[in-house]
Amino acid sequence: MHLKSIRYNLGLLSRKFGVSPGILKQIKFFDAFKNQHRIMGEARVIFDVGAYDGRTVKEYRKYYPQSRIYSFEPFPRSFQKLKDYKATTRDNHLEIIQIALTDKDGPVTLFSNKLAVTNSVLPLSKGAV
Repeated sequence: MHLKSIRYNLGLLSRKFGVSPGILKQIKFFDAFKNQHRIMGEARVIFDVGAYDGRTVKEYRKYYPQSRIYSFEPFPRSFQKLKDYKATTRDNHLEIIQIALTDKDGPVTLFSNKLAVTNSVLPLSKGAV
């Protein structure tokens, strides 16, 4: 559902700004991971902040199979999905921590959104869902 809505929104943007639909077909959702690997090379440690359900770990594993990954996820439902992911994959190089990382010490407000993947310590902009 999430990827479908991204494609729909990309279609709207292509019509609004005149971007060729053919270009949009070349966009891959997780190209950023491949690009990170090209730029940074090997990484011994990766911090996955706002890990959600483990999908970022899955992508990082393609390029960094031996790296130790620390995944931080404060939201209980998402953290449970992350725990389930770890149990399923039996990834011994994955540490999952149920905590929010911020630039401030102390308690923080968590903002739960309609799409769990967009949950954040930052409030939504006015009119966003």
